Order: sequence, then structure tokens, then C-alpha cells
Amino acid sequence: MLSSTHFKARSEPIAFSIGSLVWGPILLSFSDWVIDKTIAAGSACILCLMREAEVFAPLIETRLKQRNVSNINVKKLYASRKSTFWPSINIESDTWFEDLLYILVQRRGYTVDDFYRDFLLKPDGMLQSHAEVLLRNADGLYYQGQNLLKQLTEVARKNSQTVKQNIAMQKELFIRYYAHNIGDNFENCTVVDLGNGGTIQHQIELILNTKSAANLLLYSSQRIYRYASTTHYRSFLDAKTDVRDLRLLFSRSPECIEPFLVGDCGTTLGYENDEVGSPIVADALVENSNSVQDFMCGVEKYFLTHYELGFGCIEIQQVIPILYRYIQFPTKDESALFTRIFHQDNFGSNVAYPIVTATQLKDVEQYGVANFHLEFCQNFKLKIGKIHWPQAIITLLSEKFLIKQSGFMSMDTDNNVLSLVERLETEKWTHFSVYGAGLFFEKLLPYIEKADLHVEFLIDRKAEVCDQYTVSGYEVISLDTALKKGCKRILISSFAYKDEISRIIYEQSQKSPQGIVEVLSL
Repeated sequence: MLSSTHFKARSEPIAFSIGSLVWGPILLSFSDWVIDKTIAAGSACILCLMREAEVFAPLIETRLKQRNVSNINVKKLYASRKSTFWPSINIESDTWFEDLLYILVQRRGYTVDDFYRDFLLKPDGMLQSHAEVLLRNADGLYYQGQNLLKQLTEVARKNSQTVKQNIAMQKELFIRYYAHNIGDNFENCTVVDLGNGGTIQHQIELILNTKSAANLLLYSSQRIYRYASTTHYRSFLDAKTDVRDLRLLFSRSPECIEPFLVGDCGTTLGYENDEVGSPIVADALVENSNSVQDFMCGVEKYFLTHYELGFGCIEIQQVIPILYRYIQFPTKDESALFTRIFHQDNFGSNVAYPIVTATQLKDVEQYGVANFHLEFCQNFKLKIGKIHWPQAIITLLSEKFLIKQSGFMSMDTDNNVLSLVERLETEKWTHFSVYGAGLFFEKLLPYIEKADLHVEFLIDRKAEVCDQYTVSGYEVISLDTALKKGCKRILISSFAYKDEISRIIYEQSQKSPQGIVEVLSL
């Protein structure tokens, strides 16, 4: 809270707040975890994979300085699933072409246009009419009377020798880039990535034909087990620390945080055929620049405040609830921010796309928020790839829906107070007693006084067992005493226990000579 209120954002206060109040403590805990695992592995160099390195590298460097660790270097390694995918293909395998096609067909967002580009094919009528078609859908379409996927495969196979030569060149360029820009022995390096499948780290090990000292992920999914026989991982959020399917939720909706954790730089597309293998980087996401800068500023202010106050490391168990709140119950302001933020995949299509759109909102609205939420709870993959962050969409359509569904509305005291005052005005109560002398009453009292309403007696069960006491200038008495003094109307200033209190009032008022009293509650 101090880091959030003692400093301010330049242009996106919500992004700053997400950085300082949410991801500041999470990333500090993660940075310390990375440093500890690096020391345990005997590694002298931390390689942060781009684009995450834009955020991870400076934060880890900050923690190294704050912890007085001087024998570990931090470097940015320009790599993406796309830039390391082609160099990692084993063209010595007899089935390399078939294996390659199998992988590409499964890629989310991978189009026929991407296929033509990657297989170095010349534009033709088939491309012109099907450029935007997803490769995974090509098997169900036809071009000039023949299966589209089959035709694409045949055209690509004819060009397979050229593709093979290009793959060999891509591998040479990556090795050249690594030698000139990193230089450290890969065996002595700890490689850090966001997650979730550890694909880039596995592909780099294939290219360099050696293993790193450690492969670390912020979070992981079941996908890491594809490579378990050759590539070993450690995950900050793993099977031991995960609660309530957090890893599954992040894997389903990485867009809820990736745009912040990868900065506003473009993904690495490949490497130049020059002396040092310079990385080829996609255009920066200028649409995200203001938000990313303020997010990063918020995180840095948290790191600074945490350090200046003399605090040590933060255990992962302490940040798990923050993670869970963020993804499952985003605020309306947090959700609205993502209508202005774009995401760029690091494989396949190089195009950035908005995360929360009017089309998505309309889709869920037509579906029905309650029905959509029910089906989403039963199937986390519902509309995956089309609705990127379902919880944010639901919040924008119905701000209180998710917290109501989880039973948190009883803690929404401010709204409950306003609702109770509205009931008083509707029923035209001007003089009445109040049952409940707790915090709810203290919040309610200013509204009662402002409306020129009069509290005759303040009732609470504690008065039956406690000595005489007052709250906000009112003597607290028992229900029995209030009834004997002629109490005829009672307002219940409680949400959690309103049913129990109503029953008590009904039972005791039946025994009273004046009979049953009127009761108002939420």
C-alpha cells in the first residue's frame, strides 16, 4: 500500500497499481527464488529469455544488488518459440518433414499465410483465397475440388530441400548469435522464462546440443512433461505450491498478464545473416507502452519500498492468494485496462491482437453471464483462443457477479449500507431501534444521521453477557430490555447473521406483551 500511494503513475494509474499492489510482491518472491535456485545450481549467469527479460532481467539485477550477491551476471537472451523452433528441428531424422507438419497444424493462430511464408512458397491462387484460414482447419476445406491441407502438404514437400537448407542456416545463425552476444558456457547458465511449457528452453538445448545448469519457469503446465526425458525444469508455481488450479487458469488465459511481463518490445523473429547473428525483432507494441512503463514503475517502487523497510524474502505461499485474486476476481478498472492492451504471440502470426474486445463482450452477453460462467467452471477451455480472459469479460458485464458467486458479497459493507438506507427511505421509517452494534452499525450511522433519522435503542446480544457499554454514544442494551421499553421497529444492521437475528427477534417478541415487532433487514 505504501509503494502504491507514495508514488504515482505517469498516464495509467491502474497499470501502476497492478504493478505495485499485485505483481510487486509476486515478482520479488519470484526473483529471490530464481537467485536461490541459481546459487544452488552453482551457476554464474542468469539468462532471461526475451521478451520476459525486459521485466525479469532488471528486477533480478535489483534483487542481486539488494542482497549483495556480486558473483552472478544477468543477461538478456533474444529467443522466442518462433526463433528457436526452426533451428531446433533435427533434419537428420527421416521423418523431420512429417513431424514438422504435425507441430504446425496444432499451433494456435497459425494461418495458411504463415505456412507459405515459413515454407518459402511463392504466392498463388490457393494463398490468395485462403490466406487467413487456420492451418488446423485446412483439413475440412477444399480448393478446386481437392482437400486444402493435402494440397498444402504436397506443395511444401516439393520445396522441402530448400526448407531443409534454410533450417540448417537458421541453426548456424542462432549459434553465431549466442557465441557473440552471450558467450558464457551454456552448461553454467540458468535459463529463466515465464512459462508454461518450457518450449524455448528445450529447443535451445537441442540447438546447442547441451543442457543448461537449470531451467526455471514462473509457472508450468502439463506440457513440460513432453520433454521430461531430455529437459529438466523447476517451476516457481508448481504442483506443490499450486492451489485451486492456478496453473491451469494461467495456462488457459496467459493474456491476463503476458502483455505486462513481456514489456512492449516485439517478439524475436529470427537472426540476421551478419557477423554477429543480430536478432530480428518485430515492431514494438507502442499501443502498450504507457501501460507497460507504469506497470514496471509500480513493480520497481514496490521493490524499493520493500527493501528500504528492511524486509527479507517473501515465501511463495504468501503471494498465492494475490495471484488467485488477480486472475479470478479482477476489478472493473483492471478489466477495463485490458480493452486498451494488445498481445503478440511469440510463434506463428506476427500480428498483435486486442485482449478484451466489444465482440467478446457481446458474445458472452448473448450467451448469458450466468450460463457462460457455469459452463466455464465446468470446462476451463471454453472458447479458448476467442475469449482470452473470461473473468475480465464477466466483470465488465456484471461487476459483482463473480464475488456474489463465491459468497464474498457479505463483505461488501459499503453497498450493503446503502441498500439498507434505501429500504429505510422506501418504508418511511423515521424512528426505530437497531440490532447489531458492530462495524456495520458504525458505517451505517453517518447515513442515518444525514437522513435525519432517529435511533431509539441500540441492541446487541453482547449486552446480555457484558457490563454496560456504549458504541458511538449509544448505550447498548439487550433485546429483552428494548422490548420492555416499548421497541416496535427494529432495523438489523448485519448481513451475515440477519436470518438468525430475525428468528431471535420473532421468538422473543412473541413472548412480549406488546406482540410482534416490525423488522427491516437486507
